[in-house]
Amino acid sequence: MDALAEPTWTTVDTRTIRQIESAAAEAAGCAQQWKDLVWADIRNGDPGSAGPGTRPAAGPLRLCVYQVPASLQDGEKPPGDFVYGGPLPAERQAGVLRALSNRRAVADCATPATRFAVLRPLDGRGPDRHVELDGCRRFLVASATGGAQLGQGDDALVALLGPV
Repeated sequence: MDALAEPTWTTVDTRTIRQIESAAAEAAGCAQQWKDLVWADIRNGDPGSAGPGTRPAAGPLRLCVYQVPASLQDGEKPPGDFVYGGPLPAERQAGVLRALSNRRAVADCATPATRFAVLRPLDGRGPDRHVELDGCRRFLVASATGGAQLGQGDDALVALLGPV
């Protein structure tokens, strides 16, 4: 390290290799890429218990929506690229939390999602919520203790997770 610190370095050229995070993802407070954890957990045989029984309390949530390229949809942990996101309006959040507390049976389905949403607490404390926006429309609520609860979403939930 000392040898590298001694010389005087002069930048003679720079080039962009790739963009790490888009301006839109940064403005929304979302990562540029995220893995579809609903698909990954189910495919790996660790889907969590079905039907969350209690409505999880939540402070303000951030919505981040991702699109999975067609060539990667059937993978072990398909990565999605950021599409839209931002703080979820309070009136929509109430509806989302109601939908995530349903006790409907989870559909027996093997259709990978092309789009999924990730809901994270703005303060960073509390469970993450993952929702398939098409395909099987399942959701996964990750608990702070490491477990997860699997549930079945519907058209109303998907509508609540539209652009903010």
